[in-house]
Amino acid sequence: MQKLIQIISLLLMISIASATTKAQNLVEYNNEVLYHYTLLDNQIARLDKGIFDEKVTQKELNQEYALAKKMYKYNGKALKNITQHPKDKYFLPAVIKFYEEVNNTLENEYKQIIDMYNQEWKSEFGSKITQLANEAVQKISKEEENVIKQQEKFAEDNDLKLN
Repeated sequence: MQKLIQIISLLLMISIASATTKAQNLVEYNNEVLYHYTLLDNQIARLDKGIFDEKVTQKELNQEYALAKKMYKYNGKALKNITQHPKDKYFLPAVIKFYEEVNNTLENEYKQIIDMYNQEWKSEFGSKITQLANEAVQKISKEEENVIKQQEKFAEDNDLKLN
């Protein structure tokens, strides 16, 4: 009887440890995916802010743009190498889609903006830059909202508490 109680106790401890490890794995997975999202999202925010900041030089704006492209290139590869957790149906794919939309805006709207800043200034550039920046922000914001929604769903489905 004593051996049976010891065996049951041991199995119970293993079961609890296993559940804790699974929860930690979910948290680590969430944090890893979120890390990649946050890096690029913050860089795009810096680029966007720099576009309308009169104190930011043309060189600094070009650097912010180049850094955003590098982040997409290198972190996008790392993001795509994350093994999707079996309990995650939508969070990682939403972040990958966010990366792709950011890249599209970097290659289109932001590239046009940077090209205008690198030319001799023309009066029509001001309204065109504003229009392009608004289009880029609108596209990226849509994907940001989806990432947040999918992360919340992932957390809810897996009893994770988000800060």
